[in-house]
Amino acid sequence: MNKIKEHLPEVIALAIPLIFILGVIVFLNLPHLKADPQYDFLFASHKDVFKVNREGIIFKDDQQVEKLAREKRERSFREEEPELEFFIEEVENELKIYRYQLGDNVKEDETEELSLEAARELKLSPQSQLSCPDGYTITYRRPERTPFGDMFGAPRVEGYYITQGSRSRELDIDRYQPSFSPYRYRHLEPPLPFIGWVLEENH
Repeated sequence: MNKIKEHLPEVIALAIPLIFILGVIVFLNLPHLKADPQYDFLFASHKDVFKVNREGIIFKDDQQVEKLAREKRERSFREEEPELEFFIEEVENELKIYRYQLGDNVKEDETEELSLEAARELKLSPQSQLSCPDGYTITYRRPERTPFGDMFGAPRVEGYYITQGSRSRELDIDRYQPSFSPYRYRHLEPPLPFIGWVLEENH
């Protein structure tokens, strides 16, 4: 008994880090922290081009297309600068609409490209409503720097996430952005090309 008491401080000193590590493992794997959103959403290759009217129907903002075309012309290095219509056509060809279908995790998520006509068959939430009806919100997150992040799989990937309180998981959106983007080369938060949550099919 005396030997146990004698070594008790060393036992406690060894036990505390082990208990802490086990606590971290349990915390990072709690099932209630798993994100489980029920709504798909639409996003675009370019921000602010596709918008949603009061009836929940998507439409294309031609003024924003022209703005992007003018910006594209300003970045042009051609000796003979084409007319603005040339760059408008280029922007039109780059525009994409995607439907993001959420699976159990980012590897099981599916992204389907839609035509504007197909997208108009869907009833969408207002663009200002970044939270879907079941409470999830799309956010942009920087890598998490935690002492045990790498060891126990804590998310450290920079990019878009879908979150609700402590529930969070990664989304695969960034690779659908245009190849030229100043946000790819600066430490800036890229604008979210969100269009709306899919509320009803075949509207």
